[in-house]
Amino acid sequence: MIKVSQKEFDLGSLNKNDDVISIVLKNKVGNQIEDQEIPKELRPLVFAVTGTGRCSNGAWEVLDNLPIKKVSPDELKALHDDLDNPEHATTIYACSIQSEHMA
Repeated sequence: MIKVSQKEFDLGSLNKNDDVISIVLKNKVGNQIEDQEIPKELRPLVFAVTGTGRCSNGAWEVLDNLPIKKVSPDELKALHDDLDNPEHATTIYACSIQSEHMA
């Protein structure tokens, strides 16, 4: 067992690819986002990851442990234009931005 902020997580079901950070992200942060709404002033909450190197791979490793919905750069404007979409209350959006999207 590991205790984080008064909450215990059972480590018995871990496989060799899991680590404590992913457990905390999935259980603590992920559940909090699903149970409590993202503040309206932050909606839609979008993380854009640029590049394909080690830094971007690390960013995706963290984001993949959260309740994200992957979107393409072409979908970002539509997300922003639909601010009243109820899905924005409990969804973190993430997209990969490559050099062709920055031209």
